[in-house]
Parts: sequence; structure tokens; C-alpha cells
Amino acid sequence: MASIFNTVTFNDCQRPIFTSYELSKKVKEKRKLENLSIDEFSKKYDVDSDLLIQVEEAKRSFSPKLYKLCSKVLNLSIDELTAVEKDDLCDASYRASADNNGVLNTVELANKLFNEIIMQKKISVN
Repeated sequence: MASIFNTVTFNDCQRPIFTSYELSKKVKEKRKLENLSIDEFSKKYDVDSDLLIQVEEAKRSFSPKLYKLCSKVLNLSIDELTAVEKDDLCDASYRASADNNGVLNTVELANKLFNEIIMQKKISVN
């Protein structure tokens, strides 16, 4: 079965630093920390309250508009919000055998499965 990863150039050992759910949680936590209502928070940061609700509820895929809102509220650049994290395989244990191919193949398969789960989640979001 083909997946989007067959057509997209993507390293199996990297993934986004922030998921949309993590960004949503960070925005909501910041609003609660400041003890502000949605309307007060949206006025303070000069963002649309409907967009703020969409971000906090994390019920739709992130668009450039939603990333801009998160950037403004969290004081992070778009590049920081969309950066990728690369796995460091140096800490993997290779004690199983002198041949590390089995371990590397397992890590590669696990990363492909994880990336497929993330992509399917992104596709299914309204």
C-alpha cells in the first residue's frame, strides 16, 4: 500500500518539534496562566477570537493563519514552530549482536509507522 511518504522526501529519523496539539495546548496554557477570557486574550494579542478558539480546540489542521496566531501569542517565529527534530541514534543499544542492521531496521520501521500515524491524524482532522 502506497503512502504519502512514497512521494514526499522525508527523513525517517526526524519529525516536527511541535504537533498542532502541543501548540494548541501551549496557547491555552498561556491564556489560563494570564487568567484571561478568550475575548480578553484575543484583544491583548490582537488576534481573532474565532481563530483563537480554533487553535485552542485543535479541531482542524493548522493553516498559515493559525501558525501566525501561535507565533504572535507564544512569541516564537514560524521557523521555530515548524522546525523538525532529528533523532540521535547514538544512544540506541546495539548489544544484541555485532551486526547493527537489525536494530537500525527496527528503528527505521518504527519511525515509518510513527510518521504514518501522524500523517493519517493530520489528514483526518477537519
